[in-house]
Amino acid sequence: MLRKFRLIFLFSVFVFVAMQADAQCFSYARAVCKTELGDFVHDGNYNATILSEGETAEIYKTFFTGQEYRIVVCKVDSLPQVDFQIIDGKDKILFDSKEHGGANIWDFKLETTQQLIIRVEVAEKDKTSNEKVSGCVSIMFGIKRE
Repeated sequence: MLRKFRLIFLFSVFVFVAMQADAQCFSYARAVCKTELGDFVHDGNYNATILSEGETAEIYKTFFTGQEYRIVVCKVDSLPQVDFQIIDGKDKILFDSKEHGGANIWDFKLETTQQLIIRVEVAEKDKTSNEKVSGCVSIMFGIKRE
């Protein structure tokens, strides 16, 4: 019985810590990343998660003809470089931040409505170390005011 209680307690602590980390990450996205949208109107979604060195995450989002968009990818300072790619439905890379000096912002307008994949990847600082750094990474979307 005591063993079962310990297991439930440890699981509860793990879930609580994970929820706190996500809450802090969303707060970071609201306070820091949203400001990088500049004069673009935020779409109302806070896409933020905790990633570790070497991890990749993807978001699928539909973009519409005639709108000018801004994508901002930001991270906490403790993480190494975070690169991102924008990929269309035919696996064509429309934008790669590595080819633009590690840019964290991309402004664009599409000729046709389509769903795009935004893929972010956290670089590895030191491949010889077993300790991986983790931190908040956020992807923000804005639409140009008319």
